[in-house]
Amino acid sequence: MKIEFSRSGGFAAPAMKQSLEIDTDELPENEAEEVRNLVNNAGLADLENANARPNRPDAFHYRIKVSDKDLNQTATTSDADMPEALQPLVDWLTERASGKSG
Repeated sequence: MKIEFSRSGGFAAPAMKQSLEIDTDELPENEAEEVRNLVNNAGLADLENANARPNRPDAFHYRIKVSDKDLNQTATTSDADMPEALQPLVDWLTERASGKSG
């Protein structure tokens, strides 16, 4: 599974931008399983066609693209309209994008 993640926005938008590309084949098995479970529970398909709420200028905006065999989903959301089910995946990706994995 390949995951492309980007975060933009926030008060100091350019300084807060993050991006990350992950291939689960290159992760330790426990991390690969963890992120696969997070993706499966995130409800990305529901976000592909969701209508975004009005933009909050200080909110973070997220783009997550997941590719795996027959699966190809891209979801965009922000802090203002992020579904609760997606938060654990965004937290995991944000942590790794900032270099604070653990």
